[in-house]
Amino acid sequence: RKKSGKPAGIPHTLETLRTPDETILPKDDADLLQEAENDELARIYSNEVEPKILLTHSDRSSPRAIGFCKELSRVIPNTTLAPRWHCPLKKLIPKAIEHDFTALLVMNEDAKKINTLVVCHLPNGPTASFRLSSVTPRRKIKEI
Repeated sequence: RKKSGKPAGIPHTLETLRTPDETILPKDDADLLQEAENDELARIYSNEVEPKILLTHSDRSSPRAIGFCKELSRVIPNTTLAPRWHCPLKKLIPKAIEHDFTALLVMNEDAKKINTLVVCHLPNGPTASFRLSSVTPRRKIKEI
C-alpha cells in the first residue's frame, strides 16, 4: 500500500469500531439546549453565585443528631447551622430564601437514630432525600 501510493484506511480503534448508541444525544439537540437554559444549578456551577447552605435538624433532636449536624457544618463550606426550635419548615423556607440561602439541608431522625438527609435547592427546587444508616461520629472512629 505504501509503494502504490493509496491513501491509508481508517484505523481500527475502539472509537471507530464502537456501535452507535441511541441514548447519547448530540450537542446541538433542541431538548438538551432547552434543559441547559432552564437548569436551576447552572449559576452555582458557573461560579456566578456562591452557594450558601442552611443546615437544620428535626424538632426535639437528640444530642447525637445535633453533634452530627455540627460535624456536617464543619465539613461543608458556607454552611450555617440553625436549630429548628419548633419552627415548621413552611416558616423556615421563606426566611432562608429571604436571607439568600441557595440550599436547605434537613437532617431527620427516628427513635434517636439519624435516618434521612433532605437536600432542597432554594427557591424552587429540586429536592433530594438520602437515607442514612450506620452514622458514626468522627470521635468514635478509632483508626483514621
